[in-house]
Amino acid sequence: MTDPNLTSRYEIRRLSPEHIEWVKAISAHCTIFCSSVWPVVYPDHKEQRCYQFFNDVSYLVEHQINSGMSFGVFDKQYVYKHPESASVGGALYWDEDDLEHHDVDGHFLLREMDFPLVAFALSCDGAQPLDPERLRPLCDQMPLIETVSSNLESHIAPNAKEWQPIGPKDILMRAGTCTRQDYAGQGLMTMLSRFVMREAAAEGYRAIQIKTTSDAVEKAWFYPPEPFRALLVSEFSAETCEEIHPSGRPFKPFYPSKQRFAQIVVDLKTDDSTPPALVSSVGAPL
Repeated sequence: MTDPNLTSRYEIRRLSPEHIEWVKAISAHCTIFCSSVWPVVYPDHKEQRCYQFFNDVSYLVEHQINSGMSFGVFDKQYVYKHPESASVGGALYWDEDDLEHHDVDGHFLLREMDFPLVAFALSCDGAQPLDPERLRPLCDQMPLIETVSSNLESHIAPNAKEWQPIGPKDILMRAGTCTRQDYAGQGLMTMLSRFVMREAAAEGYRAIQIKTTSDAVEKAWFYPPEPFRALLVSEFSAETCEEIHPSGRPFKPFYPSKQRFAQIVVDLKTDDSTPPALVSSVGAPL
């Protein structure tokens, strides 16, 4: 598939099972090493955590790729590091045994990702939601993932209930967006997000719902092209979020991260008379 906003170097393709391992690797690397949240709140043993995340994120990735509404950006001019990678169209060389034999860090793991997939956006139909129990290993490893979701749910605007799925092809649920570290800053995520919006609208979806944990992803989804409009239905700040410790003392679970988390709905069914101005249901516009 092509997008008029992409340069001739890149192409958007629908993801399929053959891309699962690549998506898992990009997701693990971006989450553990590149996020403004997770490397800050989980700073220790990042290399081991990256391998563990790679294993634990399998269900999340597989479910959404199998849904048929997940897409990736591919570099058509990608230069392979290994001849054997080129012969098969890309390969991943991660091996947990490397922890014992190599100086493994984020740069090492990035070099071992020898494939042309450079960004992705995972989605599934809201009528076929993710199974929370199958996400348990991922949440057990990084419990604050659940804290993000629960806080967003607790802050959700009253009128956001209308954006819950009522059947197939009604609400597209977005859960997983990353750009590979060596391709960041080129606007690929914004172009991919707009492609997904148009594709979902063409498929008949009423809206897209996404929870964001980065400024770049939030910006990409909160500023959709006309005639779509975005609504901020929930938000909270890592900097001000407080919980009560078993000892009875308040503490900030995300300290020292200052990231703002948001839940956004992109309305795909607006007509031409609907102003494209952004609407916040819980406070001032972004």
